[in-house]
Amino acid sequence: MKWVELTKFFPPEPGGIERVSLTTARLAHASGLDVSVVAFSAGESSFALEAGVGDVRRWKTQVKVASAPLSVGYLRDALRMLSVADIVHVHMPNPLAALAVCLSRGRFRTIVHWHSDVVAQRRLYVGYRPLETRVLRRAERIVVTSDAYADASLPLRQWRSKCVTIPLSTDFAAGPAVTVPGRLVACGRLVPYKGFDVMVRAMAELPECELHLCGRGPQMDSLQELANRIGVQDRVRFLGFVDDVMLARTLASADVFCMPSVTRAEAFGVSVIEAFAAGVPVVSSALDGSGLATINRHGLTGLQFETGNHVDLARAISEIVSDRQRRDSMAAAARTEFSSCYNEDAYGERFGALIRALAPEAPSR
Repeated sequence: MKWVELTKFFPPEPGGIERVSLTTARLAHASGLDVSVVAFSAGESSFALEAGVGDVRRWKTQVKVASAPLSVGYLRDALRMLSVADIVHVHMPNPLAALAVCLSRGRFRTIVHWHSDVVAQRRLYVGYRPLETRVLRRAERIVVTSDAYADASLPLRQWRSKCVTIPLSTDFAAGPAVTVPGRLVACGRLVPYKGFDVMVRAMAELPECELHLCGRGPQMDSLQELANRIGVQDRVRFLGFVDDVMLARTLASADVFCMPSVTRAEAFGVSVIEAFAAGVPVVSSALDGSGLATINRHGLTGLQFETGNHVDLARAISEIVSDRQRRDSMAAAARTEFSSCYNEDAYGERFGALIRALAPEAPSR
């Protein structure tokens, strides 16, 4: 049977959705399905057979509208692959993938992987919504990352009975802890919904702490300017892009991991479970309608703070770094939470069951 994975970008491009796409393609391949991945590329187009995955087809991004990559080659190739597909796994939001599903005359079964509602681009969403609705109507299953997100999602309200909750996982290889007291770590694209401006402002209330911020993005300059303006530039290190090895080292040194996201564009927060894997307590936004608030269990694996409130963020961090016994107890609970809920085996069992439901001849793992 032919499995087609329609996604935005694909590893080695970094990011949470990218890692999910790789994991699900590997699971389909391991189930005996013939897998093709259609993705965008930040560089030139490339086509290769990749071990443990299958046919990976990356198309050069010709233009971006808001955060959506566009490519004529991607659309044409997606339509060609859909014409021979038995099962299509489409990661959304992704306007071109949605358009391909709507235009195709292929007779395939559809799984939607719902990573986020469209939160910021409300005007553009008016044009995208009809495509989104048609894909959701066609889908047999809609994979969501948390009940909380699905319950709060307006686009999913009509299709809630199709939704299957499968929390994300990570194969992140955490090293032994070499904790530096007072060292805070935050990771992610430097974009507004991540709330890193809230994190930088909180540093003014935390003279005993230093922040290591991993990631790159359009807010780099403005965040550096903010750090300079409020006088915390000597305690905020902008590390830029870090690979998995460097990320493991950085998390191993963390006293507390911080996730200050400010909108529901943060649907889950893979970085949080990577921190759990490293045995690091987490301080995160109490973000309504997001899975983030359910992953980080307040008082057990870390603390939550009022979304967007830098003073409350600083207070939560201070509570942890000033009480070593409590900090170590939260670190142990975080590692246990990862082992029991968010490891790759648990994800494989859940997603593998979905594959077998749509492709009954696929063997169990």
